[in-house]
Amino acid sequence: MEHMNYLLRATKEKLAERFKEIQKEKTEVANEIRVAKAHGDLKENAEYHSAMEKQGNIQLEESKVLAFLSNSTIIEELDYEGDDAVRVGKKVTLLNVDTDEEVEYQILGEYEADPKQNILSAYAPLARLMMGKEEGDTFRVAIPRKPSIEYEIIEVKKIFS
Repeated sequence: MEHMNYLLRATKEKLAERFKEIQKEKTEVANEIRVAKAHGDLKENAEYHSAMEKQGNIQLEESKVLAFLSNSTIIEELDYEGDDAVRVGKKVTLLNVDTDEEVEYQILGEYEADPKQNILSAYAPLARLMMGKEEGDTFRVAIPRKPSIEYEIIEVKKIFS
């Protein structure tokens, strides 16, 4: 699977807003650097070094946000008509074959992932094991120093219509 950044529409909008804020912060830090330079000797100028570090951090965040936004897909817009397989934007119910316990996961993007709420990133190991499988398929999850767990996919349904 090519690495695509899957985002909910609301998350993409928040990231776009953050990008705008970063642009403002860059201007403010550039001003801080100008003021600090005016104080003279840069070797022992704490204000200057602090502002330069802040500028580096802002530029790093800017490039991450921009890269994420430029290679993203809106989850709500994915069209899986006639596709019953596990994909991003779907809810999957699994049966632990050994214990008969059921567990339900949502497969979303990295920003929405919350394993405590059973929301998996599309790139999480468990999600990757499920991708492309359909109801009735089974798969094993290897756990270090423990017996593997066999799951059966009980149900796959779209989260967004």
